[in-house]
Amino acid sequence: LGTGGAIFTSYANALTLQGTSDNNITISNCSAVCGGAISNKTTMTLENVTITNCSAQLTGGGIYTDYIRSNNPQSLTNVTITNCSLSSSSKTVGYAIRVRGVSSAFAKYNITNCSIDENNTKNASASVIYMQYMDATLNKTTMTNTGTSYGSAISIQGSDMNLSNGTVISGTMIEKPHSFSTACNIATQIIAQVASNQYGGQT
Repeated sequence: LGTGGAIFTSYANALTLQGTSDNNITISNCSAVCGGAISNKTTMTLENVTITNCSAQLTGGGIYTDYIRSNNPQSLTNVTITNCSLSSSSKTVGYAIRVRGVSSAFAKYNITNCSIDENNTKNASASVIYMQYMDATLNKTTMTNTGTSYGSAISIQGSDMNLSNGTVISGTMIEKPHSFSTACNIATQIIAQVASNQYGGQT
């Protein structure tokens, strides 16, 4: 097994997969060490794509994107990632999506009208989406059946994250706050939830 069970891209190429609403592109039953379906190191555009029943040993059960810079934007639109998994019980992150950029040049990562469901891992502390050094937006996206014992739906390290316009995580609607006090309340809830899920509590 290498990286990218179905697709691997190098720094020199851009990856574009564009299906239609009536005819999705489907990637299924693939496996790799990193990136069960896709391993990507350049600009990526996925539209009307389904990734299902793929697995990775270490990271990115569905999609693994590594070391991208600000000139390598990433876009997922009408993408479904379901039943993807990580097989290792240690040092595993991002059992649906794992993304890493560079700290000096955050890349854009936009997830719009996507569904991320029924993905799983043997590691109780892994997250569904793991992002490092990214400027990310989740817009009108649904994440369901995401729980692990200590993990989280989204794990962010050194990244900016915007949740907007009807994003749903485990049945909870994330809507744009209409006042500063509401924004502070949402931020407090997110901090409490992250602390509870990832570190066993808050102090």
